[in-house]
Amino acid sequence: QAGRHAWAYQANYAYYVLYYGAVLTFCAIVKYVWYRFDDWSYRNGDSRGSLLKRGIALTRVVGYRRFPVMLSRVTGLPASFGTLVVMGASTLFVLCVCFIPHFYYRACRGFGSPPLAVRAGLQVMALTPYLIIISGKTNFISFVTGVSYEKLNVFHQALGWGSLFLSFVHTIPFLVQPVREGGAARLKELWDGDNNYLYVNGLVALVLLFCLCFLSTRFSRSLCYEVWWHSHWVIGLAYFAILTWHVYGLLDAEQYMWGTLGFWGFQMLYRALVKTTFKPNSYAFKSKKAALNRITNGCYEIVVNIDSRYELDWMPGQHIFIRFMLGIHTLDNHPFSIMTVPEKRGETQLKLIVKPHRGLTRKLYNLID
Repeated sequence: QAGRHAWAYQANYAYYVLYYGAVLTFCAIVKYVWYRFDDWSYRNGDSRGSLLKRGIALTRVVGYRRFPVMLSRVTGLPASFGTLVVMGASTLFVLCVCFIPHFYYRACRGFGSPPLAVRAGLQVMALTPYLIIISGKTNFISFVTGVSYEKLNVFHQALGWGSLFLSFVHTIPFLVQPVREGGAARLKELWDGDNNYLYVNGLVALVLLFCLCFLSTRFSRSLCYEVWWHSHWVIGLAYFAILTWHVYGLLDAEQYMWGTLGFWGFQMLYRALVKTTFKPNSYAFKSKKAALNRITNGCYEIVVNIDSRYELDWMPGQHIFIRFMLGIHTLDNHPFSIMTVPEKRGETQLKLIVKPHRGLTRKLYNLID
């Protein structure tokens, strides 16, 4: 038992969580490839039914079923049954990995850190790569699974709350064990000791993660959307830096951070070079004039003249990132759904229909005469 609950052994529980996420992503990739192949077969005249196709259709009927909108808004749960099942199964797996192994505390703090605390902390590290990777508009998991970033956003929020819960599970045993052994005096002794920086930077990381989760709630976003929008990435970077400092040199936990940083940097480079500002084609670094026109029901349209032969091609259902050089949100590019079908030749118009909310879309609406 002593060997099984050794300090170094706790790293294996983080691997279980990491592998679970990898398997879940692989299943999504297989699904995406199969759907693409099935669509290709249908376009090439193979419209025959099969038992497998009927089974997939049945899973779609169940998985895509929507809950009432009010239920989703009040509870914060996913709007579709399939997403709820995946999220519920993932939550159950993480909780089982964290709480089923025993024991939670050691007979004495001098024998080592509480196994429950180490286990939970390393699980936070295993969740961190997925938390950061799916946070961006252009991300690796969307690329390989075909699941758009707005549909992954619910998992990003769930991973944040899951990391916060496990962070509390990680923190509490480090407070309880010293109090059990010597009361508040013993806790103060550890806090003032040579390794007190682990308590300090750990507490700072916990507070930053709590702020990220709380400011991301529906209530907070509706109350102060601009505050959330501008503070989210700043607090996120601070949390990443403090967390790296907190775990550096402990069971190689910093490797999770370096891997996350590598993926995140690659995604940012891919977005800049392929998707947005520095895309190497004829409209890189070139601005386009856009017309803003009011339409019915409080909406407005953005109309951009595009030469489809040389510059841009799109398909129905896609969206585009646009940056407005108006002194408002200049450094940000905002996604809009495309409402027009491209022409094969000559000048055409790219039309976007926008319903103004708070932030950028409302500021643009107020610019219309």
